[in-house]
Amino acid sequence: MDRFPTITLDTTLAELYQKNLPNGQRPRIAIIPCGWTSGVDLGPDMPRNKKLIFQDPVTMAAYRDASQFQTEDASREMQLKFLAMVSQRDALGAGDMGVVIFEFDSKEQNRSASREEVGRTIAQLAPHQQPQLLLCKNPDGLKECLRKGNIDLVLPKLPLDCLEQVSLTCSVDASYYLHSKTGLTESGLPIPKSTIIAPPAFSDTPEWREKAKSHVISQIAAQTPPFVLKTNQSGGGGGVFIVRDQSAKDSTLEDFSSHIIPNLLASVTTSNAYLAPANLVIQEFIPTTTGNWGLTFFLGASGTCTFLQAPTQQLSSDGSSWLGNRLSFPDRDRLERKLSPIMHEIGAWLHKHGYYGPAGADVVETESGELLVVDVNSRIPGAWTISLMQGFFERERGFHEACSQNVTVKMPREEFVGMEKLKRFFEEGRAVIVSWYWDEVRKVSYGTLFVAGEGEKEMEEVLEECMKFAEVEEL
Repeated sequence: MDRFPTITLDTTLAELYQKNLPNGQRPRIAIIPCGWTSGVDLGPDMPRNKKLIFQDPVTMAAYRDASQFQTEDASREMQLKFLAMVSQRDALGAGDMGVVIFEFDSKEQNRSASREEVGRTIAQLAPHQQPQLLLCKNPDGLKECLRKGNIDLVLPKLPLDCLEQVSLTCSVDASYYLHSKTGLTESGLPIPKSTIIAPPAFSDTPEWREKAKSHVISQIAAQTPPFVLKTNQSGGGGGVFIVRDQSAKDSTLEDFSSHIIPNLLASVTTSNAYLAPANLVIQEFIPTTTGNWGLTFFLGASGTCTFLQAPTQQLSSDGSSWLGNRLSFPDRDRLERKLSPIMHEIGAWLHKHGYYGPAGADVVETESGELLVVDVNSRIPGAWTISLMQGFFERERGFHEACSQNVTVKMPREEFVGMEKLKRFFEEGRAVIVSWYWDEVRKVSYGTLFVAGEGEKEMEEVLEECMKFAEVEEL
């Protein structure tokens, strides 16, 4: 076992739930922290969402060409990202509660290796903050898995089709609405000027799809650049189109006409039409912002909000994928004062629709000083776990700056952390592995690192050394 510092989190999701439930209520809550997609199946027993449609980057890419995900390598890469990387990272911040981990591999040898990887990640935590791992082979076995774990309620990272069979902290329909751009546009929160484009009333006929396509395309064509176009369940950078000029508008119209709108409309059925999965939102383009934060907080069952952190977000160069977060711990108190009013507004909206639990929001500040919400996440946000580590990094070790980074590495965990140039960073707590999976089949590791330093310069130096042996991974 690695001899690295034991992590004691500032608090955990389990502790926050226990402090913020109504008197006398102590349900056993479990999280399902995996990612998912509507574009392609994640395996023979891991079907894509067909009712609760969302437009993550994989789904959007599949709309253009689904064949690129039908190779064995592509399928396995998606499984590792959605089911291993994300699950481990969020499990680390869960605390003493149930965490459902889907075991996606059909071979027992590989499943055993997966359990070992999860175990090594969790073992870094102080014993009293380690979660109860509930290993589940596929969604069909979820109900039995929860029964064996004595779980009363479930909090999923995303609304999944399979969840209609279990008891949730927030209903599937409400969760889907709160994740939608339609919901945000109707929320009354301070957001960029936004307009919903809705297809005509649903009818399951080819004529309806042709009429709806013509209506939606004409609405987009009537817009004057610059503007932002979003699908109703855009996420992780997928489904967001920044239309800066006429050339970009022409290209966007071509994409929407040729494959995006036809696929969106084909996903509308009698079972999900009431959820408005094919809605679009036209949003005002904000050319310059003076601040961009991933507000991270906990919403109690009574509607109270607990501020955690507000890191800046790191996106890929084209804005299509989330790469990680950056935190300056000394700035926390100032950001809490600045963002608390808008946090409480967001919390009130979520609470109105029956949600309580971990939450996040993308908040920007305009040149005039106005704070605007551009996205709300009624789930465990990407910055959750790093937001709980100020004590570990700053108070215990004097590291004032920290960041997260998704990586691929062509070696197993033990080789990476044992490298002569890197081992000291892990021993000193300057670098922490928060998710890791060594794929024996493809001879590559997928992981997430937290890196810290006394200042930004020292943090960057540690990250630079780590990245000499790794590549940036988009998620």
